Amino acid sequence: MKDKLRYYRQQNDLDSEDVAFMLDIPVSNYADMENGISKLPLKIMIKLCRFYGIKPDDLKSKPEEESKTVIQEPAVALGDNKPDLVSEATTVNDDEEGDEHDYPSKYDLDRSKRKISVKQAIAILKKHGTEINEEEADKVLDFIYKMAPIAIAQATREMKWQQKLEDHPNGFAIRGNKHACRLCGNGSNENERWYDRFGLKCMACQSAVNKGIVPGEVVSNHSLFYTEFNLDDYFGLKEKDLKDWIKKGLLKPRVIPRSDGKGKHYQVFLVNDHPGFLPPIAMMRIGGLVEYKENGKVFVRSSKWYEHVNPFEYLKDYTIMKYMKYKESPINPTSTLN
Repeated sequence: MKDKLRYYRQQNDLDSEDVAFMLDIPVSNYADMENGISKLPLKIMIKLCRFYGIKPDDLKSKPEEESKTVIQEPAVALGDNKPDLVSEATTVNDDEEGDEHDYPSKYDLDRSKRKISVKQAIAILKKHGTEINEEEADKVLDFIYKMAPIAIAQATREMKWQQKLEDHPNGFAIRGNKHACRLCGNGSNENERWYDRFGLKCMACQSAVNKGIVPGEVVSNHSLFYTEFNLDDYFGLKEKDLKDWIKKGLLKPRVIPRSDGKGKHYQVFLVNDHPGFLPPIAMMRIGGLVEYKENGKVFVRSSKWYEHVNPFEYLKDYTIMKYMKYKESPINPTSTLN
């Protein structure tokens, strides 16, 4: 995992100080995680995955293992309105998109140039139910100014791709492995992506969409499916139990093959494939960060959904609860951070 932390940081042209600033932790703490001296906490992993736009599984495999994957463009019949991907002539290279300007290593944090003052930031956040002090407001503004160039670059790139779709409605190839697939989150083991009305995909996921293994809508709407990570995070369903549930027919995975056709690339569990069994994933996304005290010190952790509701009452309409067991009664957290 430590190799992947360094890989994604360098892919985004960031220093350790930049990432530590985003995580709001000391640089030395982040350096220990990247060097494998200390473990990566779950809350830090979640923040990094959201920051880099990747999946938790992407932090587990080694970069050198991914680079050995043989890449083949899917040559499959796509129907009357979808030509074969290989026959599509349009290819966009990374350098054509001006990506070298997307992630500058240093950002302008000159506070004299800000159009929003600390007091204004405090007032704005207070209107939305969050109260912070001036020191915290400074950190918020620093973070916004630091992340703004990335957000602008991503939005600009998306606009360019949307414009290209007007001339190439069936999509086009994008060379380079800098951009993560919006379905599996893969950002490193293939040298080409495909962009169409469903969004950016690696060639394995693109082939799965073409073949009808998964609907194209899942690429941009992750509320339509559960991943293995989701099932573990929300229901404690570990690998052994997951395989057992699949074998018994309780769960029906949509398996996406690797580009070379050898083995599994990724799998998802569509909510629509499990009517009355799996709840809408939005129901599981409740809770948030909570404070707790230990040895007189205040810490922050991520709370689970079942700490905020009675799980058996909350999911009484879904069959999955017949197979769930809790070792101890859920305890409501003392305070939730907005």
